[in-house]
Amino acid sequence: MNLSVLPPAVAACMRMARDRRRVRLNCAVTAGSLVIILENSFDGKPPVELNGRFRSTKRYNRGIGLASVISIPEKHGGMAVFTAVGGVFRSESVTGNRCFALTIASVCG
Repeated sequence: MNLSVLPPAVAACMRMARDRRRVRLNCAVTAGSLVIILENSFDGKPPVELNGRFRSTKRYNRGIGLASVISIPEKHGGMAVFTAVGGVFRSESVTGNRCFALTIASVCG
């Protein structure tokens, strides 16, 4: 998974009351696969789905963000899954047994 899901997760939290903002990122290597789970709180309005996939909340529903997040683990023999339940959006990504580099850049304001 590329971590392009992190900025939208933070943006979703910023629209919430301060005491309800949560972002949790877990990474682990299990059975030779990299597992990345990102959870963030959101306003509870269910994301709109189109053909079983979440639609963008920007760019008139034609965003490529999640599509690009899905393509990276699939290229490495893995998969990505997204769920939105109980005010928590969860993205899970598992790579196959292949090596690759993961670079995380962070800018805090």
